[in-house]
Amino acid sequence: MATPLVPTTKIQWVYTVSGVPHKLVTLVNATLIGGVWNLLDRDLVTTHTLADAMSGINPAFQAISGSDWDTGITGTLFQLSGIVWNPMSVVTDTITPAGGTGILGSQMTMVLRDINFKQVKVLVMEGTCAVGKHYNSQSAIEAAVGDFAKAFDGTGVTAHKPYLWVVGRSGGHLIGGSPWIGVTTDFNNKLRRRRGLS
Repeated sequence: MATPLVPTTKIQWVYTVSGVPHKLVTLVNATLIGGVWNLLDRDLVTTHTLADAMSGINPAFQAISGSDWDTGITGTLFQLSGIVWNPMSVVTDTITPAGGTGILGSQMTMVLRDINFKQVKVLVMEGTCAVGKHYNSQSAIEAAVGDFAKAFDGTGVTAHKPYLWVVGRSGGHLIGGSPWIGVTTDFNNKLRRRRGLS
């Protein structure tokens, strides 16, 4: 049974691979302060702007991006009103692909844990990560996946990394220390059919 949704704000990160747009959704606790949307930090005091959040997640995308990725990325903050998610603020940026080629039709699922011991899933489509892998040990993880994971597990050095502002469906921030549970890479059948792949 799914955890009831507590947060009423989220950021939808949109990136494009070989002409197909994808989105990564991160739940956040955001409030409007002086006309600017601010994301509450895990310390419950510090805040991050949407532009800060972009600067924090950008290196993660860059780590797993290939030459077939568009360089543009967009982050849109939405607020829930009733049953409708309304766009409230937008930020754009560019990435410099790390190299290699994205594996078309692939999906990477990273599973983390929040302070309420609920799972938080992060999905990325068509990155450069090898397919058919499952990592339950960070010491065995491939470099591209590892660099992406660092933004979410607290070991990354970026000032506004997602580890600081991402929350789970329960509303809790990622658990301190090591929220990382594992990463699985596989093919997404729906995406493969869309691309006409067998």
